[in-house]
Amino acid sequence: MPAHLLAVAMMVALAVQAAAQRQPAFMNINPAWSPDGERLVFQSARDGGGNVEIYTVRPDGSQLRRLTNHPGVDTHPVWSPDGRQIAFDSNRAGKWHVFVMNADGTEIRRVTPYAPGAHEAAGRHPAWSPDGRTIVYDSDIDGDEEIYAIDADGANRRRLTNSPGRDGHAHWSPDGRSIAFDSTRGGSEGDIYVMDADGANPRNLTNHPAQDAGAKWSPDGETLLFFSNRGGDEDLYRMHADGGDATNLTRNPDVVYESAWSPDGRTIAFYSNRDGGDFELFLMDADGNNARRVERP
Repeated sequence: MPAHLLAVAMMVALAVQAAAQRQPAFMNINPAWSPDGERLVFQSARDGGGNVEIYTVRPDGSQLRRLTNHPGVDTHPVWSPDGRQIAFDSNRAGKWHVFVMNADGTEIRRVTPYAPGAHEAAGRHPAWSPDGRTIVYDSDIDGDEEIYAIDADGANRRRLTNSPGRDGHAHWSPDGRSIAFDSTRGGSEGDIYVMDADGANPRNLTNHPAQDAGAKWSPDGETLLFFSNRGGDEDLYRMHADGGDATNLTRNPDVVYESAWSPDGRTIAFYSNRDGGDFELFLMDADGNNARRVERP
């Protein structure tokens, strides 16, 4: 793992550990919007003990609901396009797998298949296709971290990338024709790539010596959000879908990580420790203005 990415991962892990030692414990990260824009789904260690579960909340911080309750770690939740299901990854089966549950937290089922071997992640960072039929995810099941696709019912697993280095954090374009992802192929710290939906024709959009990762398509498919340390801090950037005109939206010395567009494209959700202490959920306008914290209910 690249040094900058490892540093951020260690920071998040330390924050989870610190949260587990305090009462009350908060750690609210990895937001994703419901298709109707009425709720955010996220992961949190807010109930103490260092256990990370999946929750939903309204953007104003009201109507908090806990969806999972398991000794394992449940992370990276994403709503299906029809709003009826939520995919997430979890180590509740021992190693990391992708799971799907109803939007109310019922009927949890594993999607990625069991497989022998020394891999740690059979499935992480799920993302739905626009038609809801397919889930892409990253896995080291074949020895290197690559991107795979699988039918939402767990059938027909296929490998989309095959390159030295880490390929991950895949995200479908709104028209379903392309997938954005980040990669360390070529020895880079991490660049944003786009490939065809079948894995063909990968092309580097950022080609920058800094770490660029976590790309998310805007609802109109015209722009991509991503986080980068190219300015010295971990900030959110926006660029055209062809990789041009990258603009820093957050310009904050604290860590800003993992973003999600609202369905109408007017608001961006992200998480940050900019208020000091725990990581919290924030919203901002699509141009980076009017950043505000999603208040704890």
